[in-house]
Amino acid sequence: MIGLFGWKPIQPILFTQLSKIKKAIFLFPHTTHWDIVTLLAYVLHYPQFQGKFWVAVDKTLPTKFPGNLMFPKYFKPLCTSYSLEAGNKDKSGAGFIKQAVEQLKDQDEYWLLLNPEGKREKSKWRSGWYALAKELQIPLIVIGLDFTQHYMKCPLIVSPDWDSINNEKIGKVEYLNPETYSIEYSKQIKDNDIQQIENLYSKHINTIEVSLENSKDQIEKLLQDGMGQIVPLYPKLSYVPIRNYTGCPSAISNSQKLIYILVLLIILVLLAILCMWVLKWKKYI
Repeated sequence: MIGLFGWKPIQPILFTQLSKIKKAIFLFPHTTHWDIVTLLAYVLHYPQFQGKFWVAVDKTLPTKFPGNLMFPKYFKPLCTSYSLEAGNKDKSGAGFIKQAVEQLKDQDEYWLLLNPEGKREKSKWRSGWYALAKELQIPLIVIGLDFTQHYMKCPLIVSPDWDSINNEKIGKVEYLNPETYSIEYSKQIKDNDIQQIENLYSKHINTIEVSLENSKDQIEKLLQDGMGQIVPLYPKLSYVPIRNYTGCPSAISNSQKLIYILVLLIILVLLAILCMWVLKWKKYI
């Protein structure tokens, strides 16, 4: 499925590492509707992802609105959708946090997909991701679609020790860049053995100490550095500084564009032939 868009599969080791995570908040850079289309292609490509992703949507949006691609009415087998009524929102976001925690706290498994900026325009990160992760005591994972390299990237997994952050003056935050080692270790591990993967990754886990007063800012800086490794389709709409890259970000590769044009031409020719056949058939009626 993802090959139709010219995108590459997830590294096997990274896929195995993600698959064993039961609960997490996935922070996802979002600058275009192509993000949703391509993400759905990945979900279709990997059955293991189906039913894991939760997204926050607005119930007041029209049912047939193109942006509603992840509503359960159409994609229930692929993506569970957390719906939020616009009337329950407030400026602080407390209403959303309360509802989300209430709905997720008893779930055995979920990946909550959030855009930390809250919209596709360039804006500062909101604080909902931090409040949710702290309340639910779950890790934060940076994931996104790189529109220059054309594959899904996961540059950072952050696992705060929420108990120590909440109850002690100094808390610990562990973080790992699985992207760096996925290619390096792919030749060393046979059959994606989970134990081998964990042993190798454990060598590269880093730890920082944070205080309760500034834990949000320190974790946010860590996450933003990770998200900066992902090149969105429209980098200028990203609040986070993006890494240096060559070429121009594109939703599909150049070769795929040619294929799409050829397919479109074939469809138009077939439609023209069909119309001619219908007109000719009507003459004999």
